Amino acid sequence: MKVVIFGGTTEGRQLAEYLIQLNKKQKMQTIEVHVCVASEYGAQVLPEDAALKVHVGRLEQADMQEFLQAVQADLCVDATHPYAVIVTQNIYQACKAVEVPYIRVRREMHTCEASDSVYVEDTQAAVDYLKGATGNILITTGSKELHLYTQIPDYESRCTARVLPTQSVVEACTELGFTGKHLICMQGPFDLEMNLAALRYANNEKLLNYPDWKERVHKACIRACEGDQTRTGIIMLYLSRWSSPLMSSQLRTLCLSLIHISEPTRLQLI
Repeated sequence: MKVVIFGGTTEGRQLAEYLIQLNKKQKMQTIEVHVCVASEYGAQVLPEDAALKVHVGRLEQADMQEFLQAVQADLCVDATHPYAVIVTQNIYQACKAVEVPYIRVRREMHTCEASDSVYVEDTQAAVDYLKGATGNILITTGSKELHLYTQIPDYESRCTARVLPTQSVVEACTELGFTGKHLICMQGPFDLEMNLAALRYANNEKLLNYPDWKERVHKACIRACEGDQTRTGIIMLYLSRWSSPLMSSQLRTLCLSLIHISEPTRLQLI
């Protein structure tokens, strides 16, 4: 059986790992796994195995259709980021066109109970909110939609972005005007001390983040805001579409069910 996983997320990596484990338990490579990721960083975190083939690069719908046919996929799992709406649409349409069964891995909503938390629907809504706000802003939601934050008045001096330390990301951020001390390039996860240091480093009064699926990391972010005694009133601004990845038990169940799917489906796991 040949399974194509569009990943770049925790779920995509864990699904690949579990499918590889299934092969080992069966003592034969009955499942051939193809994982598609957009960047080299996404490929680096994947396990190495003879049954796993990694494909790096962004694909349009036509490319996806060609790829699914080329590898003779029996099943496609969409484990892309919740905000990758267009990518998800392209994957679904590509599967439909070539008649490959499709599964979308979805996430449960996770919220924060901190008193100074504000939830917005998407990045543009966050930008609109911040246009009318004062103070410095720490952006920890990645680089893909960082260009939208250039709408914020005086963003070059008020906004600091924390992004992945890859050459392409740094170049893109620099072109947008995020340079010098306003660009933090680090790979997570980030604990309490690291979040607190970032807030103090940039003298931030607003923290823009996703509700983190790792409870300990999420609480560390909250404590960083609440525990910074140098300032008060730090506001945590969240993009609400972010949510918790499937628990390991759910992922295992999905992996075990993959080999039993014989017709096109759009299964939503919640």
